[in-house]
Amino acid sequence: MKGLSYRGNRICFGRYALQALEPAWITPRQIEAGRRAMTRNARRGGKIWVRVSNRRYARIGDVIVAVVKKAKPSKHLERSEVIRAVIVRTCKELKRDNGLIIRYDDNAAVIIDEKGNPKGTRVFGAIARELKQNFTKILSLAPEGAKRGTPCAAQTVAGSAIRTLVKQGMQEAEVRIKGPGSGRDGALRAIRRSGILNITMIREKIRVSTRTLQWKCVESRTDSKCLHYGRFILSPLMKGQADTMGFAMRRALLGEIEGTCITRAKSEKIPHEYSTIVGIQESVHEILMNLKEIVLRSNLYGTCEASICVRGPRCVTAQDIILPPYVEIVDNTQHIAGLTEPIDLCIGLQLERNRGYRIKAANNFQDGSYPIDALFMPVRNVNHSIHSYGNEKQEILFLEIWTNGSLTPKEALYKASRNLIDLFIPFLHAEEENLHLEDNQHKVSLPLFTFHNRLTELSKKKIKKALKYIFIDQLELLPRIYNCLKKSNIHTLLDLLNKSHEDLIKIEHFRIEDAKQILDTLEKHFAID
Repeated sequence: MKGLSYRGNRICFGRYALQALEPAWITPRQIEAGRRAMTRNARRGGKIWVRVSNRRYARIGDVIVAVVKKAKPSKHLERSEVIRAVIVRTCKELKRDNGLIIRYDDNAAVIIDEKGNPKGTRVFGAIARELKQNFTKILSLAPEGAKRGTPCAAQTVAGSAIRTLVKQGMQEAEVRIKGPGSGRDGALRAIRRSGILNITMIREKIRVSTRTLQWKCVESRTDSKCLHYGRFILSPLMKGQADTMGFAMRRALLGEIEGTCITRAKSEKIPHEYSTIVGIQESVHEILMNLKEIVLRSNLYGTCEASICVRGPRCVTAQDIILPPYVEIVDNTQHIAGLTEPIDLCIGLQLERNRGYRIKAANNFQDGSYPIDALFMPVRNVNHSIHSYGNEKQEILFLEIWTNGSLTPKEALYKASRNLIDLFIPFLHAEEENLHLEDNQHKVSLPLFTFHNRLTELSKKKIKKALKYIFIDQLELLPRIYNCLKKSNIHTLLDLLNKSHEDLIKIEHFRIEDAKQILDTLEKHFAID
C-alpha cells in the first residue's frame, strides 16, 4: 500500500514512522499486521488508527499501554517493559537535552531529531514527565467512553469543508450534522460564522433517549453583556405535543416573565422633551432613549427611585446611576449623555418591575417629569422548531432563546415553566372539590391565621370572595418570601390564612419580619383597619 514501508526497526507511515528501541522488537509478522491494519483503515479516510483492543481504537486522551516482551534462549517469554503513550492535542514543540524535538501534529505526538527526521510516535517515561511540566494542553487521561472529537478539531474540519465547497463553485449548501458532543457545537459555530457560503439549512441529528421525556441545553453563548443565547431540545414528544409546548413556552417566555427598567425621568431644568441643553451633546429626547436601553437586574417589586448627578465635561454612562442595593446594572458602559462644558446634570429616575411592554401616555408631562416607554421583557426573542425523531410518531422540540442579560436563557426557561405550572395548578384540584358558583359556597371563615394581633380581626371576618382562587403571586411579595411559601405548598391566599404564626416560623429561611411584610400586604389589598 502506498505510504507504508519498513526500514530495519521502523514502520513508516508516509512522513511519520514508529521506531522500536531495538531492531529485534519489530518482526516480519508485526510488519505484516501493520500493513493489513493500514489497508483496513484506508476505508476510514487513510487515517492512522492505533488499535488498543479487538473492539476499540485509541481516541484523543487515551493512554496506550504496550507490554513489550523479549524472547530469551531456553527461557519462557517474560515481560520486559511497559510503554505508555498519551495522545495529545497541541501545536507546540519541546526540545530535549539530547537534541530530540517532540513536535505535536493534530492528535499525535511525533518525536523527531534535529534534522527533522521522525523518530517515533510514542510518548513515554521521562518525555511524558517533561510534557506535564511544560505544557498545559495535554488532555486528562480519558476513560473508556471518551469523546472522539474536540471542538478545535471540529471547527477546523468544518471550516476546511466550507472552503472546499467554495473552491468547487458552490454558493449554497445544506448542512447535516450528526452526533453529540462538544465537537458538534464547534462545527456549528464554524459554519454559522464562516460568512463565505450561504447555508440554507442546518439539519442536526441528535441521539436522545427514547424512553423518558428529557430536556437538554445543546448550545449556550454570550454574544455581549446584553445579549445571551441558548438552544434547548425536549424529546421524545408524541406527534402534535411539540407544537403545543412550543407555542405555550414562546408566549410564556415573551409575556409572563417580569423585568425591571426605567419608566420615568425627572429634571426641573428641562422645559420639554424635545429641547436641547447647552453643554450637552444629546437632546433630551435622545437621553430618554438612552435611558430606555439600560438593562437592569433586580428582585424589586413595585417601584423605587434612582438618580444621576454628575458634573462635566465628561461622558455619562450607566455606571453613574445611583441605585438601591437590590438593583444592579448589567452593562455599566452603556452611554447616556456627553457633557462638553462644566455643567451639572441631575436627573431623578423611577424604576419599576413589571412584565410586557408599556407605551408612555401622551401629554403626561408634569413638574419636569417625563415618562419613558417601558420594555419589561428580559427575553428578546424566541424561536421554536420541530424535527422528526426518526419515526412518524415522535418529535423533538428545539427552543432558541435570546435574553438581554438580566436573565440567562436557562433562568428564563425555568421562570416561564414555573409560570405555566402555576397557571394550571387550580385544574389539578378541580375533581377533588365540588365547585359551585353560588355565593354561599365562597364564604370562607378565617379562624386559624393568628400570627399578629391585628390579623386576629381579619380571622373573625367573612370575606365574600373565593380566597382559594386568589394566588399568592398576586400579593406582590418579596421573591424570598414567595419562594419560602411556595416550597411549603402555600399556593393560595386561603392556604396562607390557614397557617398560624408558629407554622410560618417553622418554614426554612422564613423570618419574623416576613410575617410583618405579609400583614402589610394584606392590609394594602383588603383594607384592614
